Amino acid sequence: MSYMGLSRCAEIVAALQASGMRADLPAAVVSAAHTVHQREARGTLAGLPALLQDKGLSSPAILVIGEVAAMQAAAIVATIADDEQALRDQPSGPGHRRLAG
Repeated sequence: MSYMGLSRCAEIVAALQASGMRADLPAAVVSAAHTVHQREARGTLAGLPALLQDKGLSSPAILVIGEVAAMQAAAIVATIADDEQALRDQPSGPGHRRLAG
């Protein structure tokens, strides 16, 4: 997953494919999540740069790559929020980084 990665989307996709990710892996973009302006688009990893251009999506946005991208946008955003909360709840100390919140 990448936050605010739209300007580097083609570069991110190329690097992921070069590292072995399948071109047909599900991918999604959620723009302006949790606002009245929220927009989303789904496709494949290989088609992600063209999808962004065709749909005219802009930052702030989240790039979601992998099977989770097949979920509805609301579920994706809720999952991300749950993950962030879990990180905040972890004990801090050596080897731990606590998120502000």
